[in-house]
Amino acid sequence: MHNPGSFRLWWKFLHLHRGEFSVFSVSSMRKLYAHALQALSAARNQFHHKAEADRMVGPVDCHEVEAEKRLVSMFVDLCSFEWQAGYCELAIGLFQAQIEFNLFAPPIKLSEGKKQRLFQDFWESGAPRIGEDGAAGWAGWLKKEEEDIQRAMTRKRSDDKEDAEEEAGGWTGWSTPLTRIIGNIGNQQHSLPEEQQDVHDDIVKMDEEELAHGDEESVEGEDENVLLERLGLSLDPGKEVEVKDSMIWKRWSEEESRRDHEQWFPIRTKHEKVEDEEELERAILFEDVREDLLTLTTKEARFDLICQFIGFCIGPLPLWCSSNDISWKGKIESLDELSGPLLGELENACLSMGNPLRSDGNNVLKQLVGGVDWLDEVGRANFLRNALLQCRPLFPQNGLLQEILLKAEGYAVAKLDNAKSRSIASLFLAKKLLKTHRQDILLWGAFARIEAAGGNLEAARRVFDTTLTSLSALPKDIQEIGPILYLTYAEAELFHPCNSATTISAFSQQKVLHILCCLGNGGQFTPMPANTAVPGIQLLKARRGFKDQLQNLRRRCIRKDLDEKSTALIACAALFEQVYDGWEAAASVFEEGLRMSLPGKQRHSLHIELLYLRYVAMLEQHKQSIRPAHVQHIVSQGLAQYPNNPQLFSAYIRCCSCSNSTANIHRLFDEIASKNPSAIVWLFAILWELRRLGTGPRIHRLFERALEDKETHQSVVLWRCYVAYELQVAKDPDAARRVFFRAVHSCPWSKILWLDGFQKMGSLLSARELTELQDIMREKELRLRTDVYEILLEEEAEGMS
Repeated sequence: MHNPGSFRLWWKFLHLHRGEFSVFSVSSMRKLYAHALQALSAARNQFHHKAEADRMVGPVDCHEVEAEKRLVSMFVDLCSFEWQAGYCELAIGLFQAQIEFNLFAPPIKLSEGKKQRLFQDFWESGAPRIGEDGAAGWAGWLKKEEEDIQRAMTRKRSDDKEDAEEEAGGWTGWSTPLTRIIGNIGNQQHSLPEEQQDVHDDIVKMDEEELAHGDEESVEGEDENVLLERLGLSLDPGKEVEVKDSMIWKRWSEEESRRDHEQWFPIRTKHEKVEDEEELERAILFEDVREDLLTLTTKEARFDLICQFIGFCIGPLPLWCSSNDISWKGKIESLDELSGPLLGELENACLSMGNPLRSDGNNVLKQLVGGVDWLDEVGRANFLRNALLQCRPLFPQNGLLQEILLKAEGYAVAKLDNAKSRSIASLFLAKKLLKTHRQDILLWGAFARIEAAGGNLEAARRVFDTTLTSLSALPKDIQEIGPILYLTYAEAELFHPCNSATTISAFSQQKVLHILCCLGNGGQFTPMPANTAVPGIQLLKARRGFKDQLQNLRRRCIRKDLDEKSTALIACAALFEQVYDGWEAAASVFEEGLRMSLPGKQRHSLHIELLYLRYVAMLEQHKQSIRPAHVQHIVSQGLAQYPNNPQLFSAYIRCCSCSNSTANIHRLFDEIASKNPSAIVWLFAILWELRRLGTGPRIHRLFERALEDKETHQSVVLWRCYVAYELQVAKDPDAARRVFFRAVHSCPWSKILWLDGFQKMGSLLSARELTELQDIMREKELRLRTDVYEILLEEEAEGMS
């Protein structure tokens, strides 16, 4: 095989092979993924050995980091495949194994084989794993095991010493006379026949009970056979089962979906009683994960594993990498329903659309293929919360992990969909963590931001003021991330509910200027005195200070790319100009900041992309004083550079809705779809037409173009949307039937797509056709949790009652 270490070739090959309906099976795909991971791991090892030889010369080799991130992306793609095929427990188990194997490994140097054998002991021990209550990590478990062994050895030595002392002494206790021993033996011999008789009686009694029990089972078996015969079925394995009612299959699919949502977490065979063989499939053994274990040597790749795990749990937003990264594209193309942040962006775009044909203001795509947020399912928020709590010490002062952790805590604790209850739960966890992490300024900032969002602005100000006042006394590496906290404080003041999108109170303006002046002047932060305005001389010094800091930052960018604290500094300078001098001055700061990175690096820079999103958000705040054409021009420039970013698409639709620029949006969608096709552009294009037209030939053409394109023809969410559109909007059952069979032919691994045929098209397909659909699902080795016999027996029981 040529280029066995090429990530892109493996990626294309795997996605092509899983769409080959005639040869597809889950087991064959698993083998291919294992081969891909082994080949990519071998290529990574070459970079690693070279980097080890050059380690004394410079920092970690960027090629090694990139190779390991590609390994992580391939692994996450495998987990997504398993989840979509119905093997939810295996997908979760793979993530647990990979995180434990890399982030919580014991600090000892071992060969790969020995490391896996040691990990097998942990995996099979029954100890809690990452995300489970009471998990201490692989290294923590090993340390506890060693301590237990040491205590046992100490206890044994103590016992041996006591025994030796007793043997070395004289009299050791009363002894039994020999005559009594002989007498006891004689008594036992005389009583032996009586004991044998008792045993014989017990055996006879047991045989009678077993015989009676067997008769009962025979009667029950006869009853079950009679019941099944009444249903037209038979327990004879050679006889084929035939379900004659389509509604039975609809109920079966509903029960299957319910179990999919509930039975997502692996069963622990040592801690839980396994009732039957089907339950054993939910237990993830070491052999199930062994071939997919990877050793990640770089901190960047290990953090990427956690970020992609978060993305797997809550959806493709917030960004953990540039939207041009292939792992981001893979995440978008693997979507099978709309939920989470992506659905939020579609709804934001939908709110701005006028639609004379539809009176409801809802997102029509949500009605077609909307799903429940991952964190809303039972136990999932608790799982994610536990996992992030356990990983948090490994990545201190990380704003993304803090934000997701507090959000997961709110979902885990608050039983109802109540924003206030979730906010209180998040605050409680933040307070608990701050008791032991007093120097985590980003956690202080997250705590204060939640207070401000909940309406308790005065308490938030006290937290911000205290934290920033003590910043100069903290270590230098913590002081360097100070701009992030300054930005959080300023935005909490600026976007408080008392301020509208277009009007900011005079006090809030002075407060924001004071906060940013402290950063621009470079001096120590001091709380703003009551009822005072910022002196003009301080404002001029701050403006000059920001210019100097940006100039220094530009020089540093020659050697390295922008990071989070650098973009926070640029955003602070732009916000200062926005409040002090207006949006045009702020726009010039943003433009200057975006030019600090070379054009070739901008497309793949996460922080440049986030800075661009801030730029667009600032322009939208001032849209009443800016020509719509100017905002459209800036957003379209961003889409040319980041064509897979849903926030930019949402912003563009909002701009076009204000100016009725239908021609512009058609032109933009066509241009991006021809150059950079993705599920994102097609979803927004279809949403625009659905809200504008409701139905029509143009919408059909959009669906057909999207699903004929080689980049998006395997998009499950687009196929499901097309089927639902034909059924619910166009009201064309025959077209829906044709589209459905095309869909399962293109995406045979997607269980939710197959179940759509039972749930949405049960009235269009005969019972025989539905039976054949289930047979094909079994042939393709999709995970099925429900036997149709269960539904038949329930139907009969309901009929008899």
